[in-house]
Amino acid sequence: FRNSPVVVGAMLGEVLREGAGQITEVLVVHPGTAPGGSFFQAVKASLAGVMTDELKQALADPTPSPQAVVPAAARTGCKYGSTCYRRDPAHRANFWHPGDPEAVTCRKEPCKYGASCKNKNRSHAGRFSHPEGTYSIWEYSVQTGWEAFESQAQIITEASWRSFQEGGTPTLAKVPCRDNILLIDFETMTQRME
Repeated sequence: FRNSPVVVGAMLGEVLREGAGQITEVLVVHPGTAPGGSFFQAVKASLAGVMTDELKQALADPTPSPQAVVPAAARTGCKYGSTCYRRDPAHRANFWHPGDPEAVTCRKEPCKYGASCKNKNRSHAGRFSHPEGTYSIWEYSVQTGWEAFESQAQIITEASWRSFQEGGTPTLAKVPCRDNILLIDFETMTQRME
């Protein structure tokens, strides 16, 4: 997390508490953190409705941990544009948003296809701008050391995504996932269970 694990853990705990009875299973994978670490302790405390001293301190000092900040001229546009809800300084320092004072200096050349652009190549997205809300890139990556909860689901999803990137089909991937079918719509970048 770029945000404090304590704050994110508390937020997850709050969601789980509010959704009690409606959520049947939650799988939290947090590589590099021992079970019982600050993230997990924050989830447990939040589930119990307790605000720990560590959470109070994290909320009082929302400064993210030090990290490299991209110079304004080299920043890319946030894929959520003006609808972005992230307000943390690290995100704002690495991505520009409509309305940012220096956003004008960071703009890219407009894509000649505009809203009808079908090129989802990451290098294309880095070079050209597209009308807000009409273009998105599917981000799907698994770092080393992670295991998919169902290996075939990952393989099918990645193969479908590559096929969509190269030829525009399938627009809707049907991925067997345990006893269900996960529907992934690459055009709207949404997913749901069948």
